[in-house]
Amino acid sequence: MSFKGFIAALFGRELKPSDALLRHVNGSGSGYELDNFTYGFYSEEVEREAIEPLLAINQQYITREYPLGISNPASFQAIRDLANELRAKGL
Repeated sequence: MSFKGFIAALFGRELKPSDALLRHVNGSGSGYELDNFTYGFYSEEVEREAIEPLLAINQQYITREYPLGISNPASFQAIRDLANELRAKGL
């Protein structure tokens, strides 16, 4: 078993990025789905296609009330749109 497979087994099945994003905006996850992006479990393609756009959304929606832009409810539609784009690409 690879290290990546071992870690994924510890945390449960590895979510597709699109599923993790949708769980975040729908409030149906554990709260750690997006954290998993930061651990480097994913490929360079996922970093380019999912993480970089998510970081851009985060920057765009930072306010005084929401210093973490992806927690701002105003960002949720942009995150949903990203999730739909990723799902169309099979991610």
